[in-house]
Amino acid sequence: MKKISKWIIGGIVLSTIFVSASQGLQYYLKGPKMPINAILVSGNSKDVNQAKEFYKGNTKYTKDYKFKQIVEEKKEVADNGEEITMTNKKILLTKSTVKEMIKDQLFRIRNAEDSGIHTELLTEMPNIDSDKSIILGSDYYKSINKIDVSGVEIPVEYGCYSWFGYLPQEAERIIVDDKTYKSIEGKEVDMSLIRFKKSNLDLRNMKDQLKIKNELSDVSDNIDVNYALIKD
Repeated sequence: MKKISKWIIGGIVLSTIFVSASQGLQYYLKGPKMPINAILVSGNSKDVNQAKEFYKGNTKYTKDYKFKQIVEEKKEVADNGEEITMTNKKILLTKSTVKEMIKDQLFRIRNAEDSGIHTELLTEMPNIDSDKSIILGSDYYKSINKIDVSGVEIPVEYGCYSWFGYLPQEAERIIVDDKTYKSIEGKEVDMSLIRFKKSNLDLRNMKDQLKIKNELSDVSDNIDVNYALIKD
């Protein structure tokens, strides 16, 4: 019997994370209000700029960021002999970008006592000034000291169980220095924070989520959206 590879293990871990996230969201739909006064829109520069233009009448300010999105596929042979394709997604951010996003109140850390996506604002990223890159995620990632990204092996140390925006990314999140970021091939994604002037939206209310998604679908079908609460 062939051993299950780290790709499969990673897939299982990610699946578990997002099942938990979904359960957590269901909890919050019934629980305390989770106000939204900002969104994060991601995509190519044209689509993101169109989203910013769409909300300009209700925009207090915007701020732009970039990250790299890497999708890796690998063939695996299951126990029954069937060949399957495993997909592994990674998000690559620079340390300077993460510091800015933390300052801008966009990074959230998962509450260790909650099984869903109950988060608190992250005010400081552990090990951000170390010489190594940082990997984020569940306790599973604490034992990882190196990771292959597009054929480049990167020494990593654990940061914390955190992500940007209210909703977690369906990808491994890795924080690197500028030199490493430039050396790794990947699709660079534009992301903009749009801080609303006025908002009474509530993340637990699916209608409010769909309102934003439906509005953005009229702008482009290729925009990803996340949600944030910015306290001035």
